[in-house]
Amino acid sequence: MAKLRARPFFEQLKTIARHQLIIPLKRSPHPPEHSARGVLIGLIWGLTPTVGIQIIGVSFTWFIARRAFNWDFNYLGALAWTIVTNPLTFLPLYYVFFVTGRMILGDTSAGLTGYQAFVGVWNQTFEPDTGWFEVVGTYFSVIVHDWGLRLLVGSIPYAAVASIVGYWWGLRFIIRYRRARLALRLKRHGKRTQANEANG
Repeated sequence: MAKLRARPFFEQLKTIARHQLIIPLKRSPHPPEHSARGVLIGLIWGLTPTVGIQIIGVSFTWFIARRAFNWDFNYLGALAWTIVTNPLTFLPLYYVFFVTGRMILGDTSAGLTGYQAFVGVWNQTFEPDTGWFEVVGTYFSVIVHDWGLRLLVGSIPYAAVASIVGYWWGLRFIIRYRRARLALRLKRHGKRTQANEANG
């Protein structure tokens, strides 16, 4: 019964991923490296504690990369791949970043000993009826000042590995897709040629 209930949800995720991430890779007219770099940049920003400013981060990276380094990537593709942090995943990811950051920094201080405690502090800090200015102030107080270094340091290994794997996968996927499409076109062309010769 649980499988029947869970299946539509995963089907929806699969559909979203296909439309937002896979189809744009297939339809891009640019060289494979261009789109693969978009995956790389999107995953870097998506796997850092920057929810809320990821669009700004990608835009800034795109502007600097093009102007200063003459290095381009698929801007819209990069924005799409930041979706790895979304309302369902960002708190678990932030907790993993936080714990990893504490381990890397050798932080043995007490507090926030489990995921539920982490989520509890988050929910208590960002209550639904909190005003926008209060949210911004609290965000900088808690996320940047209190947790910031641990979250940032803890996110680096995941962002680095995921972006490298994402670039490799994206490049391989696009090249294989284009080769398969070319082979299909050649096959169809060959059949049409044979049909024309037979009729002629």
